[in-house]
Amino acid sequence: MHDLLFRVPQDLSEKAILDNAKSLGLNLARFVSCAREPTSTAIELSKAAAKEMDIDSTPSFLIGDLLHDGRVQVRKRISGTPTLEGFRGLIDAALSTSLQKDE
Repeated sequence: MHDLLFRVPQDLSEKAILDNAKSLGLNLARFVSCAREPTSTAIELSKAAAKEMDIDSTPSFLIGDLLHDGRVQVRKRISGTPTLEGFRGLIDAALSTSLQKDE
């Protein structure tokens, strides 16, 4: 199903999704039941945590300092997918300022 949904992402109507499920030979009654059941508690908790951290898109990355009590002090929020060089620069900058604090 994943591959079919991403092959034609412009049409995510209920009809298109059900047509995809049929073409895959899925048990439609089970599929519809699963798709319509309320989101799980774990998903709701994850969404609440993301909202608390001002994360509103995926992927998102947080760069910060690990505090002595185990919490993380976030210094940079990144939405989207930076290049490898972009990540390297952000992490190097965070490490250099963190190392300066420790000296």
